[in-house]
Amino acid sequence: MTDGGTAPIESVEVTDVTEDKPRRRRRTGLWLGIGIPGGLLVAGAIAASFVLIAPGVAVAGAPVGFHTAGTAAQAIEQRVDDATISIGGVEVTGEDLGAQVDAEEAATRAFEDHPLWKISDWNPQDPYAPTVTIDDDTAIETLQEQAPDLFVEPVDAEVEFSDGAFVAVAAEPGSGPDLEALAADLSTALVAGDGGITVSADSVEVVATTSTDAAKKQAAALNELAEGAGFYVDDERAVPVSTKQLNSWLDVAPDGEGGFAVTADTAGIQKVVDALPEKVDREAQDVTQIVDTAGAVLDGGEGQDGWKVNSIDGVAAKYAKALESGKGSLALDVDTVEAEVTTLERRLEVDLGKLQAYAIENDKVVKTFPVSPGKAGSETDQGTFKTYVKLTSQNMGNEDTTEPPYYYTPNVPNVMYFNGSEGFHGTYWHNEFGVQPMSHGCVNMSVADSKWLFDWTPVGTDVWVHA
Repeated sequence: MTDGGTAPIESVEVTDVTEDKPRRRRRTGLWLGIGIPGGLLVAGAIAASFVLIAPGVAVAGAPVGFHTAGTAAQAIEQRVDDATISIGGVEVTGEDLGAQVDAEEAATRAFEDHPLWKISDWNPQDPYAPTVTIDDDTAIETLQEQAPDLFVEPVDAEVEFSDGAFVAVAAEPGSGPDLEALAADLSTALVAGDGGITVSADSVEVVATTSTDAAKKQAAALNELAEGAGFYVDDERAVPVSTKQLNSWLDVAPDGEGGFAVTADTAGIQKVVDALPEKVDREAQDVTQIVDTAGAVLDGGEGQDGWKVNSIDGVAAKYAKALESGKGSLALDVDTVEAEVTTLERRLEVDLGKLQAYAIENDKVVKTFPVSPGKAGSETDQGTFKTYVKLTSQNMGNEDTTEPPYYYTPNVPNVMYFNGSEGFHGTYWHNEFGVQPMSHGCVNMSVADSKWLFDWTPVGTDVWVHA
């Protein structure tokens, strides 16, 4: 004997004490086990003690005494599957809830802790309670069908169109039975060994699959998409698509995985696509540009290329696919007719010695004007300048002629300044053009000539003044 119980017997040796006696012939009748050698019975019992669980052992309420680990595992699984559980006023089985235990591990542990040969561990006082897990999907499906009052379905967040923009509609949480608590209660209750088990139906919050944040992100993405939505030719949005129009085409719904599925109405888009040639096709608009000597455009704009849509076949389907992928623009297949640009380089020249001014276009003098520049003491500055302001009329000087500059001339027409207070302007108070200098530094011209030059010369035109 040992302190822990009966020690295992390593081997059994059987000796036949009648070996030397002569054998007698006898008739064999019906064998009922009578006469089995005692050594074999002992050997069988000893062998069983090495593979069987001790009596009085229960796992999850299932008696497993005198079971092998394999048959004990089956008994444990059957106990969990067949357990009748009352929850929320209805009865279901463990199998209905997807209740599971690691039966093989539990049976192995029961055998290791309480083998049959260890008599001192027979009939343990503390039953073994393995952890029960519940398959959430199975349990929810069963309870929703049999105890629907235990559930309040959560409401997914949504995206809607309001006041010209896409906005998020907040999710609403629901509630349902606390399956973790249910599994814990079931683990404890199974140990009691009763056929019927009652567990509480505590509720926990159930969040919506599609969150409010997800809806906000989707709404922001749609609003960003809408900012540049339309049909394009190169980088130009030829036909814009309004946010309201987009909303009429798009179905935005939770995808069941926490995001949103965007579906576009190809048939609705087709109605707009059918009108694209009428809206996009245009004639080229040629342009004449006035430039300075460096080539900078002073007037005339950029012109406009002509477009002609080649085909609209498949455009609606392509745009629908683009919208569903989060892109609001689609390039159209068009033929482009480039606008013709005519360039006119213009500049002005003032010859102080000859009292002449010249309007020069593409290096050719297109008009010559007699002028009257600054007189002695107020000579017109020489150099290269640019016209920087144009005034149709201006009062020059000081109404108080006793104060500098000691003159006053009202309503001076067609003024174009190019160097501080020096500029071209019409002159109605003398007629010395081409005859002698008369001004305080400006280039005096006849009113008619100044009007022609005023209309011909854009701001920024180069001016060369020399002797």
